[in-house]
Amino acid sequence: MGEAFDRNYLRRKKIMIEIKNLTKKYSDKTALDNISISFSRGEIVGLFGENGAGKSTLIRCINMLEVPTSGSVFFNDIKITLNTYGHLYPNEQKKLAEMLNSKR
Repeated sequence: MGEAFDRNYLRRKKIMIEIKNLTKKYSDKTALDNISISFSRGEIVGLFGENGAGKSTLIRCINMLEVPTSGSVFFNDIKITLNTYGHLYPNEQKKLAEMLNSKR
C-alpha cells in the first residue's frame, strides 16, 4: 500500500480490519515487526506459524489486549489503536461510539 494509500480502495473492498505498520516489542524481543495486512468483511482467515512467531500477539494487538509499540489498527476505517495512556484517541472514540450506536 505504501505512500499512495487510497481510502476509497478500502471502501470498495469493504475492509473491516486493517493493520498498518504494527510493531510489538517486549524489552529486548520483537514479537511483531512492521506488520501490514487487511481483512475484508466475511473473509475467513487462519494464522499459522512456529511457536513464538507472533500469532497470538497479533490477535492480542487487534483486540487491544496488548498495546502495540507502534503502528495502527483500524476497524471499519476507525483507528482503534490505544494511545500511551491506554485510551482511544478522542476523535476515534467518538467515531466508534457513533458507529456502534448506528447499528442498533
